[in-house]
Amino acid sequence: MKIDGENIIVGYKIEDLIGGLISLGLSIFLIVQMDDTEKWTAWLMALFLGLGSIVVLWKFVNPKNKFVSPKSEIAKKIRQEELKANFNTDGIFVYRENGFELLIDKKLTKINWDEILQLIGYKIDALTTDEICLYVLCKNGKSFEISESSKGWFEFNKRLKDNISSLNKNWEIEIAHPPFERNQTELYNAKKNVE
Repeated sequence: MKIDGENIIVGYKIEDLIGGLISLGLSIFLIVQMDDTEKWTAWLMALFLGLGSIVVLWKFVNPKNKFVSPKSEIAKKIRQEELKANFNTDGIFVYRENGFELLIDKKLTKINWDEILQLIGYKIDALTTDEICLYVLCKNGKSFEISESSKGWFEFNKRLKDNISSLNKNWEIEIAHPPFERNQTELYNAKKNVE
């Protein structure tokens, strides 16, 4: 995120800095230790490691970058703005009177709410956090998956709950517990849930 012309990077990634410096050091070491028999491979490896280190280290030497602690007020403000932007967007969806449109396999696909056959909620373990996901199966074999990091997640779930009355309004909370377990649950099945 940019603030006053600076790129704000939350958290000082010491691992990236160390990795970039090690890569640069190995590149220099290869150049210094080269002999005539392996010259081209050493140059190739030195070039590869050198370019990699430049890419990694650029964010540390770029004067437009500013690093802030994840607990700083600026970081909190950035997270709030990102959440607000994601909460108030249609994202990947275009809503119509009886349904929505989205790209499925690079093709704009229209789906009516009454075409939804099955909804399966689940979680994936992202090491330190979990990501709630939703699999949507529709008529004619159309299907897609979205997760809470998908643009438009919040609006889609709101509209989904408004249009499928038998869908548990708190399904995300139930999927979230216990943490770090998949908790795959069939949330809706048109054959079972006759409205």
